[in-house]
Parts: sequence; structure tokens; C-alpha cells
Amino acid sequence: MDERMPFQANGETQARAAQLWENASRNVLNGLVRLLFAEGLLERDGLLWA
Repeated sequence: MDERMPFQANGETQARAAQLWENASRNVLNGLVRLLFAEGLLERDGLLWA
């Protein structure tokens, strides 16, 4: 039987987890945008830059 205890993370661990989550989210979004350009679904000339 596998009994698992809930993990009580300290503040430093929670901050690190939040940073990892943010970095992973940014990487996924960047990869998606690169894919859309590579597949020709987005055109560089059609973008508006502020």
C-alpha cells in the first residue's frame, strides 16, 4: 500500500516552484509562436509592433 503524506513546502520552495512554472509557461508560449511561424500560419509582415 502506497501511503503518501502531503508535503508542506516552505516559502523558498514555493517561490522556486512558482518561478519554474512561470519559466515553463513562457517556454511553451514561445514554442507555440515559433511553430505558428514555421507552419506559415502567422506572417512576420502581418505583425504590428508597438
